Order: sequence, then C-alpha cells, then structure tokens
Amino acid sequence: MLVHVGEDILKLLDRITLYNRLFPEVALRLVGFHVMGAENAYPVFSQPFIDGARFATEEEIALYMQSRRFYSTGEDGVFTDGTYLLKDIKPKNVLASENGLAIFVIDADVFLV
Repeated sequence: MLVHVGEDILKLLDRITLYNRLFPEVALRLVGFHVMGAENAYPVFSQPFIDGARFATEEEIALYMQSRRFYSTGEDGVFTDGTYLLKDIKPKNVLASENGLAIFVIDADVFLV
C-alpha cells in the first residue's frame, strides 16, 4: 500500500498507530519508502492478506461498528465512540469473511476526538 501523506509524515504515523490499536488483526506495517522524483517520498505499508474475503455490505459494517460501540455521526462512512473518530468506513475499505462472520477494516482514517 503506497500512501500519499503531503508534508506531515508524523501525523500519518500517529494515525497509523491509532489504527493499529483499534484493528490489530489487520495492522499496518511500515516496510519502507518509495521515492518519486527529487522531492517526493511515499511511505509503503503492508498488512495481512485476508484469504477468501469479499467487500462488506453497509449493513454488515453498521452491525460490526455497533458491536464495537461505535455509532454513525450521520456523515457517510464516519463513526465515533467519543474517543476515536473513524472516517472512510465504507464497503471499499471493509472486508468480510466468506460467511460474513468476520469483518476487517482494511483502510480507515483514525483520529482522536
């Protein structure tokens, strides 16, 4: 996973730490940097492969987030528990096991409230 971070990599690393705290089963691991041109370096992350997964449905995501005590803010794909604010929790960023019993948030922006 190649990530564009703009100019503040420390903020990105803080968000990755928060993400890994909430979703350790699919934790992101910094594996290096990819240099593009004289002034652009992008961090490269990896995370575990989820065999047989499919994109989760909106309903599966809502139930999973409720089970984790997160509620929707009313904004599309945004959830909070009062401590964390999670953005981009949408089917393109959430996987489900084949039987739908396991949910994996593979990409999310995580912030402290």
